[in-house]
Amino acid sequence: MTENGVLLHYLKFLSRNRKSQPQQQQVNTQTLPPEMFSVSEALIVIMDKEEKIVEFNAAAERLSGYTRQEMVGKTLAGLVPQEELGWVSEAIQEVARDNLPYSIENHWLAKDGSKHLIHWAITNIKTPDGKVQYVVGTGLNITEVTQQERRRNLLMNILHTLASSHTEKDTLKAILQQIQDYTGCDAAGIRLRKGQDFPYAEAVGFSDKFLTREASLWSIKTGKWPVMMTECLYLTVCAAV
Repeated sequence: MTENGVLLHYLKFLSRNRKSQPQQQQVNTQTLPPEMFSVSEALIVIMDKEEKIVEFNAAAERLSGYTRQEMVGKTLAGLVPQEELGWVSEAIQEVARDNLPYSIENHWLAKDGSKHLIHWAITNIKTPDGKVQYVVGTGLNITEVTQQERRRNLLMNILHTLASSHTEKDTLKAILQQIQDYTGCDAAGIRLRKGQDFPYAEAVGFSDKFLTREASLWSIKTGKWPVMMTECLYLTVCAAV
């Protein structure tokens, strides 16, 4: 379908939808650039100057799990984490005051509980006399890209640490700190194989009592460790405590 065809299809959808929802505020879609609707993977959210949603496209529905009908007339509260809501609102108001261009990154909390990082380009729609009428956010889900970059950075940091001239203890401690920063765990430990067992070579965040109790993986009862560990050289343990 051509770009104009996509826009026409979308306008017909809006027209049908509004006939059944006369109480909802309507956007003059003739003022919207056609390319906004031809990029099917882009999230498009249109709000009035009071930050109430007036349009919520199909891509936004798919990612959030909320339908357009559920979101129109509401603010971003509940969709944007509470701790981010303040500065997201501030960005919207800046665009409403015609301070352009503007871009931000913030999270969305989907209906299924998943969390997504979105990069937004924010602009506005004006009335014929030049007054800002709507704020338009066009977003891309960059969650996976960000996670891949974080994994790459973790690997590079660990390799750099291993290549540095530190003692074994300092090296393991530095690696554990990097793992903690990456995972957000409260405690982490590295077990190195020693004879028939995997004692902790280094640990952070665990209590002395825990380390004493869990020092050995060797089973006194069976005289062996689990089969899955028989070929291991080391184990990394990370936990929230």
